[in-house]
Amino acid sequence: MNIASVHQSNIVAYPNPTYNKVRIANLVFNSIRIKNQLGQVVSEEYTNEDIDFSFLPSGIYSVALYGNKDDLLGVIKITKY
Repeated sequence: MNIASVHQSNIVAYPNPTYNKVRIANLVFNSIRIKNQLGQVVSEEYTNEDIDFSFLPSGIYSVALYGNKDDLLGVIKITKY
């Protein structure tokens, strides 16, 4: 896995906190991995669309965003109501 030179402070995710979906505004990504507060992977998918949190219980989640060739572009924290 390679780490790209995008700093997570440059990633804009909204709305955060959310009830349903989160949009990533300024980053092109190909896949995501969502982990709960225990570090367990709760979702992995190939997408470049809005990220759906509607099926997850309330909590704080870590979302890793990946580009081409599994390059890690950044990790953001999302709060789900």
